Amino acid sequence: MGLLYRWLGCVLVAVMIVCLVTGCGEGRRKNRRRHDAHPTRGPHDGVLLEWGDEEYHVEFTVDAAKKEATVYLLDDTAEKSKPIEAETITLTINSVSPPVEIQLKAHPQVDDPKGKASRFIGSHDALGNEELKGEISGMVAGKAYKDEFELKKKK
Repeated sequence: MGLLYRWLGCVLVAVMIVCLVTGCGEGRRKNRRRHDAHPTRGPHDGVLLEWGDEEYHVEFTVDAAKKEATVYLLDDTAEKSKPIEAETITLTINSVSPPVEIQLKAHPQVDDPKGKASRFIGSHDALGNEELKGEISGMVAGKAYKDEFELKKKK
């Protein structure tokens, strides 16, 4: 019987360690609630991506007629601009062959502080497609960020 209790004790300790390492506690539930609290589309009706753990939300919009993409950097609520010090961010389109890498250039908005931008714009023939898959990446204060997107034709 002692061996059984020892074995059950080891299993219980292992489960507790797994929960601590993977975040089974209250913190993860709070993050999930916070993430679910923001919209799935951005204020410019674009697709939302996430850089970091809610550090930035990236809104991706495309004007297929102009073959132009605009990316907006937003705060953790995905509602307000969050300008960064960067001249470009990278848009990679993987749904075309060969894949295309587009440098989106900073186009500061009126409220962006001097030397920072929350809007980035670029154009390429591949942006004439109404359905795109790829990723958006950038460097903010020496830290690399990226996330994938899928843009589907509006019905």
